[in-house]
Amino acid sequence: MAQILDTLAQELDILIVVSAGNYDNIFGTNGENADYFQHHYPHYLLEPEARILEPATAVNVLTVGALAQTAASRVMIDHPDDQQFVV
Repeated sequence: MAQILDTLAQELDILIVVSAGNYDNIFGTNGENADYFQHHYPHYLLEPEARILEPATAVNVLTVGALAQTAASRVMIDHPDDQQFVV
């Protein structure tokens, strides 16, 4: 996939943006890992399994990723007293 994106970006003279990845199938088939990832964020990103996944290794694409300083969404931060945005 990375090679295909490299070729397309070069031949079509376009910028392709891809996600860095981190975990393949992060929540499993039934979401059984959701609690683990929610409670161990962002520390699980330092585990050996947290890595850049294909096609993020392509040469001619822009690979993006991010770490948040909080688990709260932007809406929750903007409206801290509004119960409809509380998880």
